[in-house]
Amino acid sequence: MTTIKPTLLTPLAFTSQITSPLSIQKNYPSKLAYYTPPSSSPKSTFITKDLSIPILPLETLYCPPNSSLLQNISRIFPPGFYFIPKDQTKTRKFYEFILVDSESITLTHQTDPSDKSKIKFSKFKVNKVLSPSDWNQPPSELKSFSRAFTPQYYSYFDYMDAWFNFLSVEPFNHTWFIWFNKDISLSFPNWFIQWFIIVGPILEIFPDYASKAFNNFTAKTTCPDYKSLLCFCAVFGITWISSWTFSTDPLWEGSSATQLVKKFSVKWWSKFNPDLLSPSRLDSWFKSHPGLCKEKAISPEDTSFLLDKSKLLASLSATSSHKEFLNRIKEAMTALSESDSASSTSENNNEDDCYGIIDL
Repeated sequence: MTTIKPTLLTPLAFTSQITSPLSIQKNYPSKLAYYTPPSSSPKSTFITKDLSIPILPLETLYCPPNSSLLQNISRIFPPGFYFIPKDQTKTRKFYEFILVDSESITLTHQTDPSDKSKIKFSKFKVNKVLSPSDWNQPPSELKSFSRAFTPQYYSYFDYMDAWFNFLSVEPFNHTWFIWFNKDISLSFPNWFIQWFIIVGPILEIFPDYASKAFNNFTAKTTCPDYKSLLCFCAVFGITWISSWTFSTDPLWEGSSATQLVKKFSVKWWSKFNPDLLSPSRLDSWFKSHPGLCKEKAISPEDTSFLLDKSKLLASLSATSSHKEFLNRIKEAMTALSESDSASSTSENNNEDDCYGIIDL
């Protein structure tokens, strides 16, 4: 298996392609989960994800057996493309502009000082993800950009493709610095959950404090397993770095036929502030979002109390005079006193039994 290994490498499985548009916003957010780590902190490293995104089977007609992967890529893709376009007017910048113009992302490209045409690395914040209901019209119907662009219109399907296609920036060791807007809705469409599985972080890159925070989050929230990591990253502004490259995989098990794939690698941002995942901060979030948290288990004592309370309230509400009301209160107090006395006797007997007195 041959692989272009510029600096990183990563795998993935998805049937869609990838493309990206324009770098319009230079306003990189000032408030980031940033701090200066101790000099002794280990550097994070890239881990290749166990997924591959199939692009197409490699045919000998345009990919001779002795040609390099780089040569094959130059034969497969149109100039300036690193995905198979459905329409060559829909470039990487077209898809990028979809996300920028719809305010789905805030984007910054850092160009190479020695060659301004080359993008060295990029940063983007996910502000929102439009669902089919947000589109508010059939997905095939077109919307116009707010500014002049060619093509001028795009569909919801183009919007979906944009999240994949705008990532296809050269060179192959280009990296993406990614995080979520703290106010983003957690109602993500299913296709975006799949995007996150492909592009997002994996637990293997988490430092210990982040792993503990994630386990706490999953234990106390109702977020389903398949999107718990996505919700955790969105809620607490987890920042990660992602990169992709081309590679080849067997087309079938035991076959010499191969397919071109994209592979993704991810790593933890070593300057992420651990205080943002402190137990106190998580507890504060749990308290302010009770609707997203699991209900606290009710103890047998609490169950008994709630039952007695319900019976007493029903009895009091059925009274028709002040005298009858006071009598019911006295009866309840007498019953409570007798219950406390019986409970005390039971506890004393249990204490004797614990020390073996009864057995003697």
